[in-house]
Amino acid sequence: MLGWKEMTEKVAAAYNTLSDDEKKHTLLFCDNYGEAGAVNFYGGKYTLPEAYSDNGSFLYWLPMGIHIDNLLLVTDDKNEMQPPFIKKFTSAILCDSITNVYAREQGSLIILLKGANADMNKMFQEKIAKDKAVFKY
Repeated sequence: MLGWKEMTEKVAAAYNTLSDDEKKHTLLFCDNYGEAGAVNFYGGKYTLPEAYSDNGSFLYWLPMGIHIDNLLLVTDDKNEMQPPFIKKFTSAILCDSITNVYAREQGSLIILLKGANADMNKMFQEKIAKDKAVFKY
């Protein structure tokens, strides 16, 4: 749990740079269930919406069919600003990182991606549907 408060505070700070209208179509997404669990555990204090992940059982809770304009991403991938999917947004802002030296998530990045295009929404829905299909009988 070390670093969870810091992570959530920094996610909240990034989220609160958005207008109320932008917030309606922003998905809080974390690379792993630990990060998502941390944001959800402390998020109520900051009136954050539910954070999601496609990792572990969090995959089951990811809503299907949602439209994403903005993605607030918590990632432990230090190169996350490089992948091609970043180009599916009009802007990518590296907001902060986890600095607690004792946190398992130390160095995790908080990135705000704004203005997702139709390709991004389609790619996201297809990926989640494919991942969930693995677990269907």
